[in-house]
Amino acid sequence: MKKEYEHNEIDMNLCNAMTIDQLEQLRAWSTGGTDANVVGSLFSKRYSEQLSSEVIATMTSAQKYENMLQVYQASRQESMPKSLQMLLLGNALELGPKACVYDVALFNEYVKWKEWQYGGGTTAQKIGTFLTSSIYDSHQHKDWTGCVQNLKHDNSFDYNIFLRHFAFERNGDLSEFKHKASQYLTVNAVE
Repeated sequence: MKKEYEHNEIDMNLCNAMTIDQLEQLRAWSTGGTDANVVGSLFSKRYSEQLSSEVIATMTSAQKYENMLQVYQASRQESMPKSLQMLLLGNALELGPKACVYDVALFNEYVKWKEWQYGGGTTAQKIGTFLTSSIYDSHQHKDWTGCVQNLKHDNSFDYNIFLRHFAFERNGDLSEFKHKASQYLTVNAVE
């Protein structure tokens, strides 16, 4: 008896040989449009030039931030997997301080994702997170950095740069960022 898999992945070599139109059709036909190889290849074909080393080398810090933010926003509009969206957001946030940009809403969105992804909270919350993870993002631990050059893995993000900036900006008031259940922004980290 052949075992059926929830997420059959189409061969990456086949995906790389397809056009953007073919990949979009294939993504529409796949279960939930979340085949990792189809999504990765589609993303690579759409944004590899925009994120290429040659293009990025000519940009200022502000342009690099805006470029990454633009790719992140496009990934949201195209309903790419949440894990890919958050990788792009993490890369944009990392570029933010170099461009003197500290966006509270984007920072909170990223922290909320990390808390959800790693199940911060009570045991009941962690069980709920585990049960809903396949609905929210079927590839939450996929390493998307291989899809396009110049994406850093999201574990390198330094939260303290943002927290120091927000503390200075708000006369030391970081109460908005105190998440008792978070492994990222613990009460001790913001006090």
